This record gives sequence, structure tokens and C-alpha cells, in this order.
Amino acid sequence: MLSRWYAIFLGILLLVVGIAGLIAPRVFGFGTGALVTTSVIWLITAVVSLWYGFGVRNASSLRWFSIIVGGLYLLWGIIQLASSPSVGSVAGASLLASLSGLLVLLGAFGLAAGLVPMTVPMERTTMLPGSA
Repeated sequence: MLSRWYAIFLGILLLVVGIAGLIAPRVFGFGTGALVTTSVIWLITAVVSLWYGFGVRNASSLRWFSIIVGGLYLLWGIIQLASSPSVGSVAGASLLASLSGLLVLLGAFGLAAGLVPMTVPMERTTMLPGSA
């Protein structure tokens, strides 16, 4: 199921990015306060995503998780792209656009994973001649 893979992928990706943001916040080019807060949000989302991806067996819950988290990340990315903070350098503006683009992509993928109908293979039955 696509929403399970989305939860696992999102959890692993945000776990790596969240830990990297906590260990080396200056590498991203922003101040430590905002990035640490964002990294904590990413880590919380990563833990919840991994729990849903590996622990939850209900397909409906996984789909709703993908829709809700995907919608929130899409909204967060669009708001970041729409707001134009004064960034001191071109590299900072490029980094902000790429992080916002990542949020938009993660959100769109989550919405797609949750809204795609689940397909279940059906058992194939064969009709014997004369048994109809």
C-alpha cells in the first residue's frame, strides 16, 4: 500500500534531516533558533511516521495519516514559498526555496498516497464447462 511506504519514507527522511538540523544548524545557513524548532517538528513527525509505517495495520488509518500529514506539509511549503523573508544572500534564498520545495513535494506525495484507491487482488475463479 502506497500510504504505508509514504509513512516509512517520510519517517526515515525527516529523521535524517531532523538530526542533521540539530547537530549542525549553521550548515543550513540560518540562525539556530528557527532551525532547531523546525528540526524538533521534523523529528516528532518522523517518530509518528515510523510508528504508523511499521506499527499500524489498518489501511484506513494509514490513508488518513497520509492525507492529513501530506496536507499539512503541502500547506507549510506553500506558505514558506509565498512568504518572502529578507534573506541576506542568494545562497540563503536558494536554500529556503529548496526546503520549501521539499515540503511541497512531500505534501503532494502524501496527498497522492492517501487519495489513491487501494487495490486488492481478487481471487481468480475459473468456470468449468457445463457448471454454470
